[in-house]
Amino acid sequence: MKRFTSKLLRESLNIQYKAMHSSNSCKNLCSVLRRCLVEEPDIEKIEEQTVSVRSIDDDPEMTITTKIHGTPRHYHRRKTDTLMHTLKRMRINLTQPHHGKKKLKKSMKTLPTEIEGLYYPDDVKIEVRSYCSAEKVPLDTETSNQDAWKEQNVLIIGEEMFKIRVNAPTVVAIDIPKHLMVGFPVVPSLELEFGKREDAKFLWFRGRTVKNAKKVDMVATAKENSMCCELNMAWEFLANTFKYTPSVSDIGYKLKFICIPRNRDAFGFSQEVISEASVGAGPGACPFEERHLYTMKKTETPNALRVVSYNILADIYADTEFARENMYPYCSPYAIAFDYRGQLILKEIIGYNSDILCLQECDLKVFLNFLHPAMKEEGFEGSFLRKGGEMPEGEAIFYRKARFTELKKSNVIISEALYQNCNRDMLNALEEHPSVLESLKKRTAVGQVIALKDISRDRVLCILNTHLYFRPEATNIRLLQMAVLLNHFRVFIDDIKGQFAEKVVEVAPLICGDFNSTPKLAVIEYLTSGKICNNHSVWTQKNEEEDCKLDLQHDFEFFSACGYPRFTNYVVGFKDTLDYIVADSRHFRVESCVPFPDEEFLQLHTALPSVTVPSDHLALVCDLVWLD
Repeated sequence: MKRFTSKLLRESLNIQYKAMHSSNSCKNLCSVLRRCLVEEPDIEKIEEQTVSVRSIDDDPEMTITTKIHGTPRHYHRRKTDTLMHTLKRMRINLTQPHHGKKKLKKSMKTLPTEIEGLYYPDDVKIEVRSYCSAEKVPLDTETSNQDAWKEQNVLIIGEEMFKIRVNAPTVVAIDIPKHLMVGFPVVPSLELEFGKREDAKFLWFRGRTVKNAKKVDMVATAKENSMCCELNMAWEFLANTFKYTPSVSDIGYKLKFICIPRNRDAFGFSQEVISEASVGAGPGACPFEERHLYTMKKTETPNALRVVSYNILADIYADTEFARENMYPYCSPYAIAFDYRGQLILKEIIGYNSDILCLQECDLKVFLNFLHPAMKEEGFEGSFLRKGGEMPEGEAIFYRKARFTELKKSNVIISEALYQNCNRDMLNALEEHPSVLESLKKRTAVGQVIALKDISRDRVLCILNTHLYFRPEATNIRLLQMAVLLNHFRVFIDDIKGQFAEKVVEVAPLICGDFNSTPKLAVIEYLTSGKICNNHSVWTQKNEEEDCKLDLQHDFEFFSACGYPRFTNYVVGFKDTLDYIVADSRHFRVESCVPFPDEEFLQLHTALPSVTVPSDHLALVCDLVWLD
C-alpha cells in the first residue's frame, strides 16, 4: 500500500487540471467532481485553505501537513521543538524546488511553468498567528509546536491564510490491485485515521495518455516527474462508489481512485492512486461462472434460504515461498497472490446471491479492508472471529440485511469452551487421558456462533461456523472439537429460545465449515447419527495420543445439505470432501444444490488454486426451504 508518510502523491483536483485547462476532458472531469459532491462544500477550496495537524496525546511528535497548489507536504516535528524551526523547514520546501534549481537539466535555463507555479518567492512571509487576533500579530517563534499548531490559530503564507485543523480525517494508506480485469470487482485497499470508510466520498476515473500532448521538460525529482507525466493523461469519470467493476470499454485504460475522507461535517485532504497497469481482458472462463447460472436471482420467497460455505484459502498460507514451491508449484505466482485472487473470490461470492455466507481461512486484514466494505455495498453485514493464539486468520459470517437482523453472538475458542459447564463431563473424562487433553488444549480452532432474527417471520436462525484441526491422523481431536462445539451450540440455542418464552418462535440450527473430515470419518457420523459409542474404532485408530474412549451424543437431527460430493478440496495428492453445510431436518429441507465443476475443468490447470479458481477448496451452495 502507498503510505503518505513515506511517499508523496499529488492531488489531481488542482495543479494538473489547471495545467490542462484547455483540455475538454479535464473540464468535464472537474465538473463531474462538483456534481458528485453535490450539496457538499468545495473540497478543493477547503484543501487549499487548510493545514492538517496530527497530534496524539501520548506521542511526543506531531505531523503537520499542507496541501498548497495541490501538492501535499509533511513536516514531522517534535511537540517541544520551537515554531521557528518548523517555519524554517517550511520556507525551504515552499520556496526552493528541492534546494535550488541546480538539478535542472543543463539545457534548461528556467523551471517549466507547470513546476515554477508550485513554489513561492524566497522572501515570502510565513508565520502563525491567532485566528481571533485583531492585531494580526504573529506568534512568538519560540512558542512550542504543541502550543502553536492549534485550531484557534492560522498559518499565513504571503497573503494567504490557512486554517489549522487538528486530527482531521486522514487517508493513511491507499492502493488498488495490480491486475485489473473486465468483469472482476476492484476493491481499493484503504486505511483511514480519524474517519470512517462509510462517511468518506469515493471517485473512479479511467484515463490514458493523450496523443500529441504537449511535452514538458523534466526536473530530476520523482515528484515533479510524476506531475508532468500526469499532465498527458486525459481522465473520464466512471463512478462514485467504493468498489468498481471494469467493463469491456475500459480495456487499455488505467484507473484512478480518489478518496475524500470525512468525519461528520469535517473533510480531510483527498488522496488518489493510479493503477500501475491498464485494464485487461481477464483469465477466461472461470468454473464459478457456470455455477452462477443457477444463482442468477436472489431467493424470492420468505421460506427460501440460500447458504454458501467457502474456505477461501488464507493469504498467510498461500502467498509464501513454501506454498509456492511445495504446495502449489503448479499455480502461477501472480495467480496465488491475493491481489489477484481477491478479485476472483469477490466476483464468485457476489454471484451466488446468497442470504448466508460462511467463510473459513479468512485473513483478518482481508475481512477488514476488503471483504467487509465490499459486501456492505452488496447489502450484507458481517462479523469475523480470529482463531486462538497469534493466528491472523479465522472465520467470517455475512448475512443479507434485507432478510435478517442480528440478535446475539457467542463466539468461542474450542480449547476454552472445554471448561464451560456444558462440557464438564467431557473434561472430567479427558483428565484421565492427559495427552489427549493437552493436544486438544493446544489447538487454535474456534466456533463462530450467531443468532439472526428473520425480519419477515417469527423465527431465528442460529449459525455455527468452524474450521477443525487439520492433521489427517487427528480424527479423534476433530471429533472432540465438534462435540465441544455442539454442547456450546445447544446452550446458545436454548438461551435464544428463552428470550422468546412468551412467544412461539422457531429456532433453527445450521452448521457450516471445513471439518477436515471425509464423509466416512467419525466427525460426519457423529453429526448425522447423533452419537459415537466408547467402542467406536475412532478411539483405537492410530492417533497422535493415547487411546481415549468416550460416549458422545447430541439431540440435533442433522444431515449434509449438499450431500457428499466427490470433492470439495482439490490439490495434487488429495481430492476429497472436507467441507459441509449441515442442516436440521426438523427445520429445513433441500430445494437444490448448485452442481460442482467438472473435474476436467479443474485439471486444465493441474489442480487448485489456479488462474480461474481462487482457492484450493470449492464453495458449497445450496437452497434450503424452511419447514412450516
